[in-house]
Amino acid sequence: MKFINYFGLLVMALMLGACVSMKESTAVNHNGFEQGISVVHGLPKILPGKSSPIPGVPYVFILPDSAATLLVPIPFVGDAVVNQMHQSTSNAYKNKFTAADPYEYALKSLQKTSFYKAENAAYKLYPYAVIQQGYDDIYRVSLVYHVEGSNWVGRYLYHLPTTYPKAQFVNTPPSEIKSLQAELSAGADELSNLLKRDEAGELSPRGKKATLGSLFIVGGRIAGVVSPDVLAYPNIDIIEDANDYVIARSAGDMKTDGQSGGMLFGVHYFHRNQLHTYKVTAEGNK
Repeated sequence: MKFINYFGLLVMALMLGACVSMKESTAVNHNGFEQGISVVHGLPKILPGKSSPIPGVPYVFILPDSAATLLVPIPFVGDAVVNQMHQSTSNAYKNKFTAADPYEYALKSLQKTSFYKAENAAYKLYPYAVIQQGYDDIYRVSLVYHVEGSNWVGRYLYHLPTTYPKAQFVNTPPSEIKSLQAELSAGADELSNLLKRDEAGELSPRGKKATLGSLFIVGGRIAGVVSPDVLAYPNIDIIEDANDYVIARSAGDMKTDGQSGGMLFGVHYFHRNQLHTYKVTAEGNK
């Protein structure tokens, strides 16, 4: 794995400087979910900036920035061009993922828990998937549980193990997404378990500190130019560290652009091979 270098630190400092509303990731109050969680088919109001929803299914695209559009000198024109391109891409996939709807897997998984409540629940869960196109033309998929209610917002993310080359992803018909379906189902069970453990106090609010980087957090070239594999974030709380996976808790700004750290906030389940940088810096207090 690559350890963070000084150039990466500079880039990261600039990106964090743009995150004006850094929010701590905290667990819900102990036994808070006894008031119930309902599952909503749709997207939450808060999404990573410049992400493009796919019509009809709870998926969003995070596409890489283009240096050309970022250099457009006329104010707002660059963003308008980028947004139009991104939404055009999202619209092209609107029929592709109907057979792999994150809502269905989250609902089936939550129904196994004691805190699922179909109606009049105090908390709402918005399950959705993020598809991020990397600088390497690889598509990476993350399942997200966005939970909100009673003056609390939490986000839990499971990063799917299978990645997709652009050509394969574009040309794969809806009937051939069995691996995606299986991994969304497994991810939903993992995230439901994380919700349960966090509410019960089984996941530490703080852990050993680490510098951590993953293309599932930022996958595109920064400002359309800088490779994201130089970027890693310091002082991430590692709350579970196993041979094949890492569970991390991070502060962040959920409204920040997807290619500037909008995926950082929350509790993440990473497979170890999804981390290009992982360096423990302090043991911390559990």
